[in-house]
Amino acid sequence: AIIGTHLYVRQLVYETLILCHKNKIAESLPSFLTKIEQIVEGDVEDCLRKENDNIEEHMELVKKILKNNLQNKKLIRLSQSQLVQKESTHVSEMLYLRVETILNRVNNELCLRSANRSFQASKTSLKTSMEELKQQNSKVEEENSGFVFVENFQ
Repeated sequence: AIIGTHLYVRQLVYETLILCHKNKIAESLPSFLTKIEQIVEGDVEDCLRKENDNIEEHMELVKKILKNNLQNKKLIRLSQSQLVQKESTHVSEMLYLRVETILNRVNNELCLRSANRSFQASKTSLKTSMEELKQQNSKVEEENSGFVFVENFQ
C-alpha cells in the first residue's frame, strides 16, 4: 500500500512541476507535494528495511515505472481547449482541484489497504495536506464566484 502511495505522490510531483513550468505558474504546488513525497518515501524505506529488500533496486524500479507513467498514464489531464481559451490562473485552479482529488483517493487507498497503526507519518501528512488544499481551493472558489457576500443585509 505504501509503495503505491509513493508512486502516485511522486508522479504527482513530476506532473505538477511539468505543468507549472509549461504554463509559467509558480512552483509552489510541486514544492508542497515534495514535502509529502519525502515523508511517504521515509515510510517506504522503513518498510523495505523491515522486509530486508534492496532500497536502491526499488528506487531504480520506481524511476522506470514513473518514466513509463509520465509518458502513458498521466494522473492530471487538462482540457486542451480550455487551456487555449483561458489563462494560467485557470490552469493553476485546475491543478489544485485535481491534486486535492488525487491526494484524497491516495489517502483513502492507503487507509483501506493498511493497518491503522501503519504508516502514520504518511497518513498524517496526506490528511493535513488535503485540509490545506481544501482551504486553498475554497478561497479560490470564493474569489472567482462572482458573488459578493454581505453580512447583516436588511
